[in-house]
Amino acid sequence: MNTINWANYDSKEFENFCNALLTFEVSKRVKPFSAPGRDGGIDASYTGEYDGMEGSWRFQFKFHQVVRKQGFHQLKRDVIYEVAKLKGEDFFVLMTNVELLPQELAELESTFESYKHNNSLTTKILIWEGAKLHNLFLRHPLLSIWMDEGFETAQLQEYQVFFKKGLEATDFVPNTLSNDFIGRDNGLSELANFLDSDKKIALVEGEAGIGKTRLIIEFFKKYVDTTAEWKPLVLASKNIDFDRIRNSLSLKGNFIILVDDAHGYDSNSIADLKKLAEISKGKIKLLLTARSMEASKSLQGIREFDHDDILKVNLTTLDRQETKAAFKTYLEKGTYWHHIRELIDISYGRPVLIVAILRAVFSNTRIETIRQNDFLKSYVANYFDEFHLELGKMASISKLRSKLLLENIALIEPFNFDDQHIIEKLSSLHEMARPEIILALKLLKDYGFVSGRYEQSIRPDYYSDIILENINATAASNYIMSFAAQLDNIIINLSSVDEGDSGKGLLLNNTLNEYVGWIAVIDDPTITIEMKISIIGRILHTVGRIVFVKPEIAKRAVDLYLDNIVKDSHPVRIEFEANLKYPNYFTEPLGNKITSILSSLLSFPEFYGFVFDKIFKLYELSKNSKLSRIYSYSKKDVVENFKLNRQFYFIRRLKHRPEDNVANYFLIREILKQMLVLDFTVYEPSATDRDSLSITRYALPRSESVRMLRLETIHLFIYYYQLSVLSEYKLETLKAILDIVRGIFASHRNPKTYQNNSEIAQVLDFLEKNATDFELLEQKEVLERLSHFIKWNISSEFIPQITLIKDLLKPKNLAEHLSQLFSNSVILSLKGYDMRNYIAEECDNIVGTFNEQELAVAMRKFLEPHPYPPHYFWEFLRNLLQKHTQYAIYFHDYLFEIKSPLYYQYASGILSTLYFEKTYKKNIGAVLINWKFWILGRQIMLS
Repeated sequence: MNTINWANYDSKEFENFCNALLTFEVSKRVKPFSAPGRDGGIDASYTGEYDGMEGSWRFQFKFHQVVRKQGFHQLKRDVIYEVAKLKGEDFFVLMTNVELLPQELAELESTFESYKHNNSLTTKILIWEGAKLHNLFLRHPLLSIWMDEGFETAQLQEYQVFFKKGLEATDFVPNTLSNDFIGRDNGLSELANFLDSDKKIALVEGEAGIGKTRLIIEFFKKYVDTTAEWKPLVLASKNIDFDRIRNSLSLKGNFIILVDDAHGYDSNSIADLKKLAEISKGKIKLLLTARSMEASKSLQGIREFDHDDILKVNLTTLDRQETKAAFKTYLEKGTYWHHIRELIDISYGRPVLIVAILRAVFSNTRIETIRQNDFLKSYVANYFDEFHLELGKMASISKLRSKLLLENIALIEPFNFDDQHIIEKLSSLHEMARPEIILALKLLKDYGFVSGRYEQSIRPDYYSDIILENINATAASNYIMSFAAQLDNIIINLSSVDEGDSGKGLLLNNTLNEYVGWIAVIDDPTITIEMKISIIGRILHTVGRIVFVKPEIAKRAVDLYLDNIVKDSHPVRIEFEANLKYPNYFTEPLGNKITSILSSLLSFPEFYGFVFDKIFKLYELSKNSKLSRIYSYSKKDVVENFKLNRQFYFIRRLKHRPEDNVANYFLIREILKQMLVLDFTVYEPSATDRDSLSITRYALPRSESVRMLRLETIHLFIYYYQLSVLSEYKLETLKAILDIVRGIFASHRNPKTYQNNSEIAQVLDFLEKNATDFELLEQKEVLERLSHFIKWNISSEFIPQITLIKDLLKPKNLAEHLSQLFSNSVILSLKGYDMRNYIAEECDNIVGTFNEQELAVAMRKFLEPHPYPPHYFWEFLRNLLQKHTQYAIYFHDYLFEIKSPLYYQYASGILSTLYFEKTYKKNIGAVLINWKFWILGRQIMLS
């Protein structure tokens, strides 16, 4: 927003704009008066310095949604009226949306001066009219978000606005943020030091109801509001427009952004917010709160070596002295103070329980009732009775059905209570009409049981946990199936229940185990095979999203899939066979989801062995080479600073018993090749534009872990090359070894070239050692690569060894001579030379040295390993046909006699050339006989 169209706003929004502008432009100490009272009609006041002027200031806001000229006349009356209300302030600032001409400004100032003298005042007037306000508006881009998205609905809000309900609540309302702040001195001190430190992120973690948000509010009040340098803000939306936020915070001021309940945000969003803080050069800091069990999840997208730069404040229960102090303020003079020791015991030092006990005390609840072990559960049950009774009265819904609905809501929160899709789902599951669901959600909002603007959730979180304590695992697993879009919320909410369940942690596991168990048993005869496959696909998709929270559940899902893939008539088996027979028969094969789950499980060292075993089992079944991608480099390697633990495990597991997986060598080779790449590309949704894709290329660093992994991989490749049982793969293995050097040279495109001469030395030592044993195609491959190494300016220290290897590879027979004659290494060395003349000369030299039989045998040995003949071989054969015909005929007859597969490939060309040569036209009969031979040869080939 570059301009403000005041026709789209009202006086309340203008008041919000003026208050915010004064805070930014003048001082945080400007005091607004938005409610009627003793302020005498003043809109804002300030004592201090602004723009070189010091004294007492009075600000008055005048919003007129009329034509400009009429607005001017109304302002003139406003000035006369306001002069009479002045109380000797040094400066009077009139702020109006009306744009004024210079002569109109002068007239207003003259009117003020004349009436001021009549009242014996010395006050100076400043008029901030529409154009002036617009110029000031442009100096503070954050105002743009608030004016465009709404002061109470913007993605970034002032904490006083975002937490308004809690800040204005009475002491004992469950979601109050206005009660006395007790203890937490260390936490406050750490956060205060955070402001002055170089750290970009602070994380406050602790269980639900432990006081994380309350600590932040106190920190803002005590340390941030009292300094002019920092402005506290709250991220109020999960749909983050990073470009907008960056632009809004780009000019004047420093900002500390609170991400409350960060565990509910995508970890990549947190990582992108961190980047925003980094590029701000100290102007932006992030403050996160998260439940203990979920805290690490919010940091997954941040590189591991950056974690040391994160301040972590762990909140636990209050100690007994702090708990006593919390009760003392309210109970010291009452009869309940005699029971203070019991109250401390009952509260367990949890702030949420202290508030609940105090609420019960001030509701005249008997101490005997508070003493009961299940006091809080009963308290919460009674707390929601008002909701159940009202819903029953207005919609004739039984308390049991109302409780089940509340359980469902508590399980999937937070969500937008106006979301029609969720309303429809709730209506269907609970067999209630849509208006009844809408009424229930409205009651929860109206009675203050939930809070939130974009998304609503039960507050405090601990009450939600109590509601879910007795939820049935079967019902919860059904909810997971129906509310897949709210899966993250479900997992977080069930995890929170487990966290507070005396360490038992069974609810989430039981629910997910039952849910995943459907993979093995879907016995509803009314459901088609396609639908069963679809259900299993949804289960695996869900499991893929919770791997980082419940890896054991993901492990079980993989086991169930592999157990059932071998069972005839099981949906998993049917889907598997269909994809083998008709690739892409299913748009997203179940096997791909399993591969994704296995890849995610590699985030946990304790599952390295499980993943290793399962990928080979999967490969034996499917022969799917895409499984190699599981070990390819990804953003998680960047996050972990390229420690490469999962890759090291794979290498060392192979080295322990390398012969065990020889049957799966193709997969092993592909995985090892992945580990030798020196750069990789990551594709992910853009942080700034939800419709765009972010493409980032990463280069592996020259770290000790990278070098060690590459050397161990080279050793493994050399070992596999030497295994006799893998002789058919020798050429491909050799190519992979040679490609190591090419990869090092190719890294010059990266910001930092990867240099490791020890790797090049390893490859050259291997070539030197095996040079005399290489087969024809291997010789050709090595010579061509060596030529490229020299062309790429390999270090001079390796030139003597390359020369030695070339000497060792010099032809030992005619077949090897032919192989090297047509290699790219020779062609490259003869650049600019007439290749036709060169081939003709070589042909004449060979014919002059060898007889027909020797040449024919050598040509067969040379050609048989090639899937396609080298390019210049045809030129050689043409020379034989034209100048040494008897050699060509002998080659033809030789292939025919030994029934070589090469006959089908070359006979037709030889015979057709001879047919059109004048010398042989008279021998047409013999040629035709040879054509019959060719036809017979073709039949031999076909058979």
